Amino acid sequence: MTRGDRSSIAGLHRPSSDVVRQLPPSRRRPRRAESVTYRVRVELLGCQPPVWRRLELASDLFLDDVHEILQVTFGWTDSHLHRFGCGPKYYSDDTEYYLMEYEVHEGETGIPEEQGRLDEVLVEVGDRLWYCYDFGDDWQHVLELEAVLPRPDSGRTRGVHGWAPIRCAGGLWRRARLRADRRGERTGRVCCVGNGFGNRT
Repeated sequence: MTRGDRSSIAGLHRPSSDVVRQLPPSRRRPRRAESVTYRVRVELLGCQPPVWRRLELASDLFLDDVHEILQVTFGWTDSHLHRFGCGPKYYSDDTEYYLMEYEVHEGETGIPEEQGRLDEVLVEVGDRLWYCYDFGDDWQHVLELEAVLPRPDSGRTRGVHGWAPIRCAGGLWRRARLRADRRGERTGRVCCVGNGFGNRT
């Protein structure tokens, strides 16, 4: 965790001492009785050219598992804080947050991510889930459910578009200045572990 992460927690991600954020109404819905496959498009917001991944994920993954998959598919190194959010947008009083263990211990308002399951927050095609990585650079991703499919033997990445950003580069405003050395787009298919996690209930 970097100094930028800590300062961001104290600013954008933590209410001031005289304002305590109330837990919004839960946006989680009942879990599916049987696991299916979700086709999910994950886009890193604000990037030009667009940066996105199309994943096929088991619907019964817990959000801490989804975090690990996103780290691999975007080439992140899991060296910064992260947070999920379910609501109209990432920064909203109506958004329910799902927190990593560190934030839970720090007393942030939200639900431990290991208690939230993917099929509780993505249910119908078009549903969206927010994911923020690196509170200093504020890399915001949106996960959108594109299709509900029969369950295959394993999870996989179906499509890749755009270079993964350089970490610790200062966010989108710095990325624009660095693009001269990283122009171009790439597409293709890669393999990714999507549901090789221990069963939990």
